[in-house]
Amino acid sequence: MKQATKDAFLDEGMQSITTPNIIYYNDSPKPTTQTQKQHPRRHIVLLSFSILSCINGWIWITWSPITDLLTSYWSLPSSSYVDGLSSIYMYLYIPFSFVAMHLLHILKLRRGLLIGAMLNAIGATIRFVYITDYVGVYA
Repeated sequence: MKQATKDAFLDEGMQSITTPNIIYYNDSPKPTTQTQKQHPRRHIVLLSFSILSCINGWIWITWSPITDLLTSYWSLPSSSYVDGLSSIYMYLYIPFSFVAMHLLHILKLRRGLLIGAMLNAIGATIRFVYITDYVGVYA
């Protein structure tokens, strides 16, 4: 049985230049040792993304610790209605994350973060406006 060599896997006409443990093909560029410029604002972007993610999770999980209180306050037949508020987030997160990634690619990160922050603020405002008595819920 003939032993396969690394040259056996090359297409016809392609020549290889071998160095220890690395194979370079003539039609591919050789790796360079250039470094990327690191912007000082990268930590600000990371911090803003982290804060928005934290706020988003906070809005999502708000009702879970007080499910029984909300069931009686809203006169619901079962606590599964309140649990559904948090479950719907998990069901919609996966398909909308692909939409969000596509929009971030098109709109760029800064504009995407601003739109996400505005949508979080609008959702939290709607939630706040339609609850007439927070003292009754949390008391």
